[in-house]
Amino acid sequence: MTTELLLAMHANRHGRAFASTRHRHVHVSDQPFVIVGYHLPGDPSAPIGVMYGDHPERPRLAFSLNPTNWRTKVDSMQRFALALNRYIATASRRGNDAPQLLLANQAAVDWLCGDIGRHWRTRETEGPWAVPQEIPIAGAHLSYFASASGIPGSSAVLPLADVLADHWATGRLATLDRRLGVMLAWIRRPGDIAEAEAELSDGPVPDADWEKKDYLVALRAYQHRSADPSAAGKLIETTVQAALEPTWDYAWQAHKLLHDMSEAETVPERWERDRARFTHHADRIRNGRAQFRSILPLLDAYIHIDRVERMNADLANAMAFDDEIIMAAHVAHGVALSGVVIDNSARILTIRPDLPFERAAGTNLWWRTRAMVNGHAKLVYVGLRIRSSLDDELVELDVVSGAAAASVRDRLPAVGSRIVCAPFGGPEFMHKAYPKQLPWTHLPAEDPT
Repeated sequence: MTTELLLAMHANRHGRAFASTRHRHVHVSDQPFVIVGYHLPGDPSAPIGVMYGDHPERPRLAFSLNPTNWRTKVDSMQRFALALNRYIATASRRGNDAPQLLLANQAAVDWLCGDIGRHWRTRETEGPWAVPQEIPIAGAHLSYFASASGIPGSSAVLPLADVLADHWATGRLATLDRRLGVMLAWIRRPGDIAEAEAELSDGPVPDADWEKKDYLVALRAYQHRSADPSAAGKLIETTVQAALEPTWDYAWQAHKLLHDMSEAETVPERWERDRARFTHHADRIRNGRAQFRSILPLLDAYIHIDRVERMNADLANAMAFDDEIIMAAHVAHGVALSGVVIDNSARILTIRPDLPFERAAGTNLWWRTRAMVNGHAKLVYVGLRIRSSLDDELVELDVVSGAAAASVRDRLPAVGSRIVCAPFGGPEFMHKAYPKQLPWTHLPAEDPT
């Protein structure tokens, strides 16, 4: 039985969430840019309204008086696009930071960064269909975040409900743990779960009842041009603002909740890669070379999928070594070895396991430690191989790499220390871009003769 299932059972029994990790496995910026919004059902290119900003007490609102009109819906988003561009420019000038977007859920990321970014970045700034220059620049930035959201371990854009679900277990099906307000209720306000489930959608598609009873009433009042058009426009603004404000508040609550958690050991390394990717993107924007592919050629697509699969595996491995709760599942399944070092003579470690460990002799394991490499403290993976099981209580491991040489023997754990060894090591940095054997989709067509 997995630890995830056990935690879900406990959460269901007690009516509150249980932490499924000991640490936070994403980077959380001190100054993120929060965005919540709705679009018309069936038309992702027609935003109803967007609430945005980098301070919880200073939200700004962009809304459209006629979201079905092309010109109106583009012009209404100009201030949002300008604010996004300014935030990104400011964040990129901060010393060791980079811009970070926080959205309610993955659907909001797919809509705003994917659909809107793709739609905006191709708009022309001249001619009969011209848009303000802020729009295509913001579209290019949003497309960058859309690409980053598909990179395992990236924290450039965080879908908050999904991130919370990765760190807490609830008594619900995993597919239902994607409502930000509901997730926060399970974690912080168990008595309010039913009330949270009855609230408006986090977006990006609005609640049908709200749209019918509130939004369409305000929109029709404006379209019919009542005695005071400005008052009718104000009614739309008030209606959209009232609908988005709860999710805005939830987003900042989630930010504080995550920010206050201790950060996992390898998160800074992944954020450094985010910073490097953003620096490359910013250089392309400045030089007018920010181009994006909507469809990859077959071989590039294969390489991309292979790369993402390896990055997913590397991320899962790093998270396990970072977090005792995650690693506990591997120990419970009998694939990882947890125990106390009894002897570290020469190139052999003798371990007294906490649980029976029945892996065959010759099985490779790795132990992770931090050691000085060229004057810098770095994570080092010590390669081990099961030598034999002396009896039911002791396991012998040969040291085969990472600490085998006499010059680095001090990396080995001291007698009496507790260690965890797993059947996976560090990332494979020297992986070749092209596979050893091409998949059938890329082989030359057979000669029909």
